[in-house]
Amino acid sequence: MKNLLFTLLFITSNITAQEVVQQKTIKTTTGKSYVRTITTTSSPDRFEFTEVYEDGFLSRKGYLSSYNPFKQVGEEVSFYRSGNIKLKQYKNGKESVGKRTAYYDNGTIREEGEYLKPSNSEFLDYPEYLVSQISDSLGNNLLDKSGSGKVNLTFANGDILRGEYKNGKKEGEFYELYKEKEETYIENYLDGIFISGVFTDKAGKKNSYEKKAVFPSFKGGNTAFYSWLSSQLSYPTNMRRQNIQGKVLVSFYIDKDGKLQSPTIRKGIVNGDELEQEALRVMEKSPKWNPGLFRGKAVRVNYSVPIIFKL
Repeated sequence: MKNLLFTLLFITSNITAQEVVQQKTIKTTTGKSYVRTITTTSSPDRFEFTEVYEDGFLSRKGYLSSYNPFKQVGEEVSFYRSGNIKLKQYKNGKESVGKRTAYYDNGTIREEGEYLKPSNSEFLDYPEYLVSQISDSLGNNLLDKSGSGKVNLTFANGDILRGEYKNGKKEGEFYELYKEKEETYIENYLDGIFISGVFTDKAGKKNSYEKKAVFPSFKGGNTAFYSWLSSQLSYPTNMRRQNIQGKVLVSFYIDKDGKLQSPTIRKGIVNGDELEQEALRVMEKSPKWNPGLFRGKAVRVNYSVPIIFKL
């Protein structure tokens, strides 16, 4: 009986209750929201996070070395709505490192590769990422041991991927069809380096591009933006009287049509509430920007700018 009691006490003493240290709702660029919950772990320098949508769908989980700022470390796992693993990779801050494995919903490996250098890019086709396996949903690997081979896949949802890999890198023309959206991409690569692409939307309109991602920009550039900004800002009398000055970091979205939406204060000024409100007032009046582009297609992008108040 004493031995049993000792065992139970030992087990109990090794169970560490997870404590919620932060929980917040985050809105995505598509307008959907999820709740990110950060908890303690048995290690004092590690935290665990989960991201769950309003309908209960667990989309992602992983570990952090710090939650303010949000700094990932170690394994990150993304999920299908079925609960099966969609993607497993490893993070060091904002950068992906080491092995990366993507799965079909049935659990079969879809793609496996490795980052030869840390990357904070969301693209996998740069020279320092090598593919070792591209498989169909039955698990048949389409590449040889060197990571070379032709790929011609039609997925269960009707999407299509065609192209060739040489020594783990994309080579020549790649064709992608997204059936539900009725969109196609034709891109050209040389030794894994993206050269150019053409995006075709459901109406048949084509858009050529030489950069995969283009950030939003104020019409006329940064000089024109800060010229417009200075013409609109008014220094609050109370702030001037108290000699309060500093830098406000304003975060906002640039929609697909270039409209600025949902400006918020990302980093403010101590005792400078009126300066922060003035920054928001002016940004809400912003004219349209040039929208951000992803693979030749206009997309909603989260963006931030600093606004300096100086006497």
